[in-house]
Amino acid sequence: MCREEKMLITFGDIPDESLADYCVIIDVPENNKDIQVGNQLVIGSEIYLITAVGDVANETFAHLGHVTIRFDGAKEPLLEGTIHVVGEFPGQIHTGDFIKICVG
Repeated sequence: MCREEKMLITFGDIPDESLADYCVIIDVPENNKDIQVGNQLVIGSEIYLITAVGDVANETFAHLGHVTIRFDGAKEPLLEGTIHVVGEFPGQIHTGDFIKICVG
């Protein structure tokens, strides 16, 4: 997690151990549907509205469990693999907390 930049990075498996301090490891979702503006991101008990989705965010999330989440409410994606949400950066994410994207 990059608290100063209000950014969370997920991976299904860390490709490089140097990233371990900055990433949240997740189970790669099965049967993915495309993430779209207006969907909701749920982290633990917090709900965030998705405001922008980069061009490759769906592909990298589906295949690698990788996406960068920025908590800035931007309407245009900063990078192709980024989704943006409205809301405060989560205080803590603990082992066992769930991260879920509610689609459609």
